[in-house]
Amino acid sequence: MGAQTEKRESHVFGIVMAVILGIVAALVVAMAVYFHQYYQADHTALEAMKGSADVSVTQGTKSYLFDGPGTENALIFYPGAKVETYAYAPLLLQIAETGTDCILADMPLHFAIFDVNAADRIMQEYSGQNYKRWFLSGHSMGGAAASMNLSSHLKKGDMPYAGMIFFASYPAGSIADFGLPVLSVYGTDDLDPQKIEDKISDLPKDADIVKIVGGNHAQFGNYGIQKGDGEAEISAEEQQKKTVDAVENFIKKASASVPALLSGSS
Repeated sequence: MGAQTEKRESHVFGIVMAVILGIVAALVVAMAVYFHQYYQADHTALEAMKGSADVSVTQGTKSYLFDGPGTENALIFYPGAKVETYAYAPLLLQIAETGTDCILADMPLHFAIFDVNAADRIMQEYSGQNYKRWFLSGHSMGGAAASMNLSSHLKKGDMPYAGMIFFASYPAGSIADFGLPVLSVYGTDDLDPQKIEDKISDLPKDADIVKIVGGNHAQFGNYGIQKGDGEAEISAEEQQKKTVDAVENFIKKASASVPALLSGSS
C-alpha cells in the first residue's frame, strides 16, 4: 500500500513539474516573440544615420553621437518603447544641425526602462567633448524613463542637466518643484493627447508647452504607423521641422538662463 501511494505521488509530482516547465517554456517563448517584435526604422532614418554635410554620426558604447557645428550643448535622447534606435536619426540630425549635438541611446531590447541611467554613462563617455550644458530627453516611454534618471540625481543632491525635453511624453512622477527648464512637445493627434495634457501639472509652472496641430505620436520618429496612434494631418517632415524649431528655441532660452558648466562632464 505504501509503495503504491509513493508511486502515485511520484506520478502526480511528475505531472505537476511537466506542467510548470511547460508554462515556463511558453512564457520564455512569448517573451522572446514580444521583445523581438518592434517598429523598425524606415529608409529615411537609415539614410540619416549616415550624417550630413554638417553632421557626422559615429557609434559609441550603446549610443550614437550626432556631432554638428555646435560645441557647447549636448542632448541625450531615450527612444520610445519597442522602436528601433535608428528611427530617431532624422529628428536628431536636424537638431544637431541647429548647433546642439545629440547622443542617441541604444536601449536593451528597445526598452529605455531597462537602462534608465544610460545618460550617466553617456555623459562620462563623451566628457572629452567638453560640453558646457547637457539636456536630457526622450520620446514616449523613453521620456518617462529619462525622468527617472532626472529624479535619481535630485535625490542625490546633484543636477547635471540644464533642461529636460519630453517628446509626446510626460514624467514618471512630478518634477514640478525641480526648478529645471522643461519643454513638452506633442501632437494634437497623438495616441492620447489628453493624458499628456493632464500630466502638465507634473511639470514646472513655467514649462514650455508646444502643441503641434496635426501631429501624431509616431512622426517624432521614422518607423511607420504605430498601433492605436492618431492619423496625422501633417507630414512627418513638417512635424519634425516644427519640433526642431521648438527644441532650438528652448535650448537657446535655457542656455541663457543656465550658467555654463552648471551641467558639465564631471
